Amino acid sequence: MALLGFGGLTTACFTAEYGCPHADYKVYVTAYNRDGSKAIMGLKVSVVENGTDTVALGMINRHGECSLIYSWTGWAEMKDIKIGVDDIDGTAHEGEFASEVREHTILPEDYKGDDGDWYAGSAYVAYEFFLEEKKK
Repeated sequence: MALLGFGGLTTACFTAEYGCPHADYKVYVTAYNRDGSKAIMGLKVSVVENGTDTVALGMINRHGECSLIYSWTGWAEMKDIKIGVDDIDGTAHEGEFASEVREHTILPEDYKGDDGDWYAGSAYVAYEFFLEEKKK
């Protein structure tokens, strides 16, 4: 074999992995009138990343709550999001309310449940909105 040039071959073993880094995000929103006495239903909730990328949409239920879960591809890193609440049904539920947007930064230490591999874990955000009724 050495005459054919095969005498010095060695083999190396390695593990090939296929995957993509990703994380889960949970956003919980509650909405009330300004004094907190009444839950407001029928509001649209949106989560926006990178200024213009809408990554999750939902509606406030009759208890004044909305829970959104979405996944995003990428490493767990600082992430700026905007959480918006918009009254899209006019006066149909509890009156007509002004829109509101909150900015939030998810920090690397906010991620929980990292598997040490491709899954970076999940980050949880919760906000209460106390909305002003629009003037008639």
